[in-house]
Amino acid sequence: MNRNTKLTKMLGSLNRFMAKNLKKLFIGLIVVLAPISTNAEDIYGSWSNSFDSASYGFRPLEAGGLLMVVSKNGLQDIYTGSIRFANFEVCSIDIEPFTACYSGVIRSQHSINMSLNSCASDSYSQCAGLPSIIELGRPQYHQLSGVFVRLDDFYFMINESAGVVEAQVINLEDGSAEIFAGTRYGNAISLQSNRNATAELKLDLWSNERIVAQVESCENCNLFVSYQLARGDSFELIRVTD
Repeated sequence: MNRNTKLTKMLGSLNRFMAKNLKKLFIGLIVVLAPISTNAEDIYGSWSNSFDSASYGFRPLEAGGLLMVVSKNGLQDIYTGSIRFANFEVCSIDIEPFTACYSGVIRSQHSINMSLNSCASDSYSQCAGLPSIIELGRPQYHQLSGVFVRLDDFYFMINESAGVVEAQVINLEDGSAEIFAGTRYGNAISLQSNRNATAELKLDLWSNERIVAQVESCENCNLFVSYQLARGDSFELIRVTD
């Protein structure tokens, strides 16, 4: 066998080896990195569940520690433990009249699943009162501040600070503008014209990119009347920029 033939076979074997192992490496990276993107969600803050009226608060502790405080009927149960990526485990502290441990998985920024691993107590009612499965959730508040447009008719330049909202509505045809001010509650916003108190709008924030607006009242409101928008009419606003 000549030298060129041997070299060709060696290079072929090397390429097959590298392709096989690079594939394994790539799959391994997917397995390792996939949980990291899931774990980037923020667990800290207040949560609630549909099982009862209890609220759950999560706070970070040093060295990857986790504090969970369960509040119900004016009483608190305190748990501590650790969190790693999307998974965490907490156990009741020593001063509690029971010893219980929960494990949990962070599904998203707005969803956590927890299960009771163990519970021991001198009183049966203590452990019986703990739910075995807990599904926690919290509201999803979308970003409001930014510039939105209705088709090619007019722009909404919206600014929000601490629940107080101001919106400048600009007519693209003649350059006229109307200033609205109001308040935000969750993803619902109520606005009233600064110049004309009878012009009112209701905004429903459906996502970070989309708003559905409704004309609540519009007497002598040329900005909307010129676009054949009357009381009760709805229109969609799409984000242009932050």
